[in-house]
Parts: sequence; structure tokens; C-alpha cells
Amino acid sequence: MDTDRGKVLKAFRLWVGKTQLEIALIMNVDQSAISRIESGERQIDDEIENQYVEACGGKTKLEELFSELQRQKTSIGFIETKACHNSRRNL
Repeated sequence: MDTDRGKVLKAFRLWVGKTQLEIALIMNVDQSAISRIESGERQIDDEIENQYVEACGGKTKLEELFSELQRQKTSIGFIETKACHNSRRNL
């Protein structure tokens, strides 16, 4: 399983404010495939990872995420927690 890679991709998706379904539609795959990628259940190669990154806004956006994490001295897990908190608040 490739859970670290999946966690980074999920955090990136949440950071840019997209849903699994939005990424799936852009990549022309089922939403369940995105779920399996993010959970580490599905191994992906660099090509699939690049497609995912592009669906989320590209490498420049990914670099912005890592810069923000360094600036705030936080981790990828912080983004997931924050996104979950924000989505519950919007219900």
C-alpha cells in the first residue's frame, strides 16, 4: 500500500477545495478509484500521480501547498483535520 503518497494527494485535493468526484470527472475515472488512490489501496505510477496533480491545479499549486505547510510549520494531517472541520461546519 502507498498510504503516504495517497495522504499527500488527498491533502492536496482538500487544500484546493475539490471533491473526489470532481477529480474523478477530470481524470475520467470512477470516484471509487480516487478513494482507493487516496487510501493507498491502489498503487499508482508517476503518470497517474501527475494526472491527479494536474486535476487539482498543477505542480505550481502543489508547491504552494508545501510552502504554506513550511510557513505554518504544520503537516499534511493538519489539512485533513481542517478540511473535515470546515465541512462539518457547513452542514
